[in-house]
Amino acid sequence: MQPPTEAEANAMPSEQTLSQMSNRDTVPTERFYAKPPPKTPRKRNVGADPTPKTTPIVKKVASDHTFASEIKDRKNLNKELAREMSGHFLGPIPPKEFLKSFLSKELDMEDWPVDKKGLSKRLSRIPLTGNEVEMYQPFATFKDFIPGMQFRDTHANPDGRRDNLATDIAVYDSDDLPEGTITDFSKMSIFLEFKSRPEGDPFRDPKNYKKPKADNFRFESADDKPTENRGQIGSYAAAIAGSQFRLHLFSVSICRENARLIRWDRAGAVVTQSFNYKKEPELLADFFWRYSHLDLRQKGYDPTCSVALEEDITKMGDYERDLQEANSIHREFRKLLVPDRKEPDKGSQFIISYPPYYESYSPFARATRGMLAYDLEADALVYLKDYWRADADGMEKEGDIYTILEDYNVPNIAPFGQGNDVEDHRTLTHLLRSFEWACWTVSMVQLRQYRMTLEVVGHPLTDFSSSREFVSAVADAMEAHDVAYFDARILHRDISVGNILITEEGKGLLIDWDLCIDLRREATGGRRPSRTGTWQFMSAALLKSPSSKHDIEDDRESAFYVLIWTALRYSKHITRPTPTSGPARDDVVEFLRGFDEYYLDASGNPKGGVAKSAFMLGKTLSRAVQFDGRPQLDILLRVLNNVFKVRYEGEPEEEELQELKDLEAKGPSAAGSCRVTVAYKYFDRLKQLGERGWLVQTIRTHLGTTNWPQDDVADPQEILPKTGSKRKMMQDQENLHGRIAKRRGAVSAPL
Repeated sequence: MQPPTEAEANAMPSEQTLSQMSNRDTVPTERFYAKPPPKTPRKRNVGADPTPKTTPIVKKVASDHTFASEIKDRKNLNKELAREMSGHFLGPIPPKEFLKSFLSKELDMEDWPVDKKGLSKRLSRIPLTGNEVEMYQPFATFKDFIPGMQFRDTHANPDGRRDNLATDIAVYDSDDLPEGTITDFSKMSIFLEFKSRPEGDPFRDPKNYKKPKADNFRFESADDKPTENRGQIGSYAAAIAGSQFRLHLFSVSICRENARLIRWDRAGAVVTQSFNYKKEPELLADFFWRYSHLDLRQKGYDPTCSVALEEDITKMGDYERDLQEANSIHREFRKLLVPDRKEPDKGSQFIISYPPYYESYSPFARATRGMLAYDLEADALVYLKDYWRADADGMEKEGDIYTILEDYNVPNIAPFGQGNDVEDHRTLTHLLRSFEWACWTVSMVQLRQYRMTLEVVGHPLTDFSSSREFVSAVADAMEAHDVAYFDARILHRDISVGNILITEEGKGLLIDWDLCIDLRREATGGRRPSRTGTWQFMSAALLKSPSSKHDIEDDRESAFYVLIWTALRYSKHITRPTPTSGPARDDVVEFLRGFDEYYLDASGNPKGGVAKSAFMLGKTLSRAVQFDGRPQLDILLRVLNNVFKVRYEGEPEEEELQELKDLEAKGPSAAGSCRVTVAYKYFDRLKQLGERGWLVQTIRTHLGTTNWPQDDVADPQEILPKTGSKRKMMQDQENLHGRIAKRRGAVSAPL
């Protein structure tokens, strides 16, 4: 990636502008901190195909964790997260400039509780050798500088609701302390992470602060331990941002006698130079003092999220129970503002169960969250979606995409309720890339918070009443895909298990159009540095070549993987030995591992698809698996596999092409002979991949038979990649079903 362009540099804000953007109107504390909930009774011009060049895909922990078959240990997950976050840490900004830019509230430092000399003396007691735990208690000396807030040692008390994560020290507001636990990411305001050895610092400072870009200096340390530590603090920031409604947040990284201040938003993180807190204790004291005097908006809390009033909860009636049951970690009810579709300055209030379930394990990027919500005006349940969209050229708002889909009468999509950009909620990190102190980073775009509702509440695809229902739902979703592509010229680009819902009537709906592309737009190249989909369901072609153009064939291949993955994971089947591969179970295990497969190329970019294409070409799965009592499902998958594998077969040999050419020259009388040639079959299958209606018609033809069982409900299957022990295998199985169940709670309710 390149440094900022001249145009980007000219758009950079001054420190005063940053300060103004970081400090907004004061928001009353009572809007955020809930009291115990009251007990209430239960009662365009279409023309040619000017397809824009695609934006390269990237593998992200944020998007592929939910459907992963094999669970990584925390150490490896942190390393993968650090790789994903690479280039998103901007620094090293001088500490005083950091304070002035992001915590600029003017305070009289003469009001400090302790003088500098006294503070230095107390900090001198912090041991710099041995266990980092010994640093916690003496470090709490800074509690005197953060009135109204409390330090808590949380290192030995993981949050069981948030992947058993535990920061070293958490800072809570005194009016909003955890109840019944010590570590609660949904209440945490700041976190502090300690390392007792200097080589544990996730970052490194350049020797020449005035021209780090000229030296192509990399601010993020590439060594193994710092990389792991960077992923660790990233996971904590993601847990706080995902468990709350935050616009940004702050943390402190302590490495021996040195400290760094960090400001996180969804675009990246701004990190200070390392400073010796024993020699310059006033910098940390100033940070805590300023932070404690900020209002909630300035601390990063979303002012459009507030405590639900008693009368609002009473109005929900029986829906109160529905919201609670849809969220296994329900604690209280909150109100969210959802902007109007046409007039974003206006909006309506919706009640949600809080804290929300989150799927994004990265602190950066879209961070999509879906949840059940109660519409106060309509007295109805809706599906509410909250995420951060790229505010870049050619990136339409999802509500505008739904308008296009509605104009073209696209079937099998959820009715759009309302939604728009949320107030002035934007990321700031990208604005600092051309400052003198800034080292190299990836290209960044501004992200804006977007919130919307859909007026249908459905069940996840994995919650089907019969295998016929889930296969039919995929056909319905791909019918929507066909009309959107061929008529509205919209390509979805994220066909996955999570983006297909089943309605109460058994109809499939295709949702989540935020990654789609409008094919009517002039080809202007990629619109943002990277994009994500759901790794497990991406086509092998895209995984092998992430910069390739994403087209209809890729989305259709994704639908094929949705069928296979759902059938293997949630439908009974029997395995058969194969003469070349040994036990059939091993073949299935390897096939499932292929959904998660990735490797880093010579440039460090993630790729995959090798296992997927190999299994498709080898027909290994069809030989190893038979779906019990559902022969049409076996046949359907074989038929589809035969067509999709053409993408990975070699082109016909020269003599095979000549054979077809000679037969075609003979005219209609040789038509039958043409159809049986290798070359004809090859080109015919390629043609089918792009034909309107081919996939939908093929699926529905097989659904039209009478030998589909009517009551083979979703039944999670115990098939897992080898993990070394039976206990680990069972734990991974439970984790997978737990993630799917949480997603189910987030998007569905009793119907």
